Amino acid sequence: MDAEGRVDESRLRMHIFKNGGVSPTERGLVWRFLFGMYPCSSTALERPLLQEQLAVRYQVMKRKWQQILPDSIRLRLNGTDGIVLNRGGFAFPEKLFLDLCSLTLSSLYFLLLTPFLPCALFYVSAELVEAVRYFDQRQAQAQQQDQQEEARDKLAFLELQAQVLFERVTFDLEELQEAIRIIDKDVPRTDRDLDYYLGEGSGNLLVLRNILITYAAFHPEVSYAQGMNDLCSRFLEVMDSEVDTFWSFSCYMEKFSKDFTADGLHRKIELEAALLKELDPQLHAHLVTDNMESFTFCHRWLLLGFQREFEHSDALRLFEILSCDHLELISQQVERARYQERLANKHSIVPEDNLLTEPQAINTDFTFELFICATILLENRESLLRCRNDVQLIQFTSSLQGTLDLNLTLKKAEEHFYNYCKRSAWDYLNGHGRTRKNKDEHFLYQLRSFFS
Repeated sequence: MDAEGRVDESRLRMHIFKNGGVSPTERGLVWRFLFGMYPCSSTALERPLLQEQLAVRYQVMKRKWQQILPDSIRLRLNGTDGIVLNRGGFAFPEKLFLDLCSLTLSSLYFLLLTPFLPCALFYVSAELVEAVRYFDQRQAQAQQQDQQEEARDKLAFLELQAQVLFERVTFDLEELQEAIRIIDKDVPRTDRDLDYYLGEGSGNLLVLRNILITYAAFHPEVSYAQGMNDLCSRFLEVMDSEVDTFWSFSCYMEKFSKDFTADGLHRKIELEAALLKELDPQLHAHLVTDNMESFTFCHRWLLLGFQREFEHSDALRLFEILSCDHLELISQQVERARYQERLANKHSIVPEDNLLTEPQAINTDFTFELFICATILLENRESLLRCRNDVQLIQFTSSLQGTLDLNLTLKKAEEHFYNYCKRSAWDYLNGHGRTRKNKDEHFLYQLRSFFS
């Protein structure tokens, strides 16, 4: 940061990549800049004001859907009208379907304990009461405001401003209720092995639910899709703030929401297949046979940032490394433009117009996450070649969960990245560069020196 608290964004992204992520103690603050909640150009004096504005706006947004759909404030168990966990008390159903195998996954629900239920449930109930109490305390702390008159006036103005901003927002109630139904199925089983959601921390799942519903309500073009709960959970665990998680997650989804659509899914799969074909044609040909579902098994890896393939702390590191966008092929276009500009200034040469319309030598859609995915496939090449059908393929890829070495994978992925760039540059030069009168001025001849 500079003297006024501004962040150099390019240096931040480079630091994240070159250091293999950031330390856990710095991660919460870094993510607020990395994912766009705080503009890197903001000063230390401006950020508290921005924080207040975002907090008020989020509360107004959440209150709007809660007022329109008051029944949806309740979190339901197995689709029943079961357990109410909103502030102010509990409601008990006349009938409640209890899946004894999922009690630990449903620890947000205050169970109706009757004499015929096992005594062991009373212990579970005590844990659930603590979870609800924790959630209530967290919500109360979030709503505490300075009681000074000046502070109240400022908050009143911010709330009025937010109400005007969202006054004309309308909801498709049918679609929103369907989104809430899916959210209520996904949230209770989200990251249940993390300490953040164990014991009284189960109350954090209610916070996660509020964030996801608010996002779905105000982003109807995206709404909610399975997998968003896992991504949003990652933000909540790191930031430990409902408001900051909502805005950071929303900024992230501005860039990646298309990945949750059918078109986005197919596009990612096509790109991964194209990259593997460049790196290993034989393995690519094997995976696209009639008995395989092509590369669909890779989509979950790419969608969730390999969340389950690495140990949890490594998965967080990889997520921020991928999100820093430091090592992306699109940067070659930027360097090409900069080189032409420097060349023109040095020699008073105007770059040829046809340089802008040449076919690209490098596919800039091959993002670094695709190289990570390809690296995992190549490192398990022999095992994949032994897979003869979809079932064997899925069984094998499932066996990788939590077993991969991040540092080794990153090293291999960088090697594949640079080798791809080097080979593409040489191939292009061999096929097109010879026709130029001054080949040394060609961008790709300059690029060649980086890989020689």
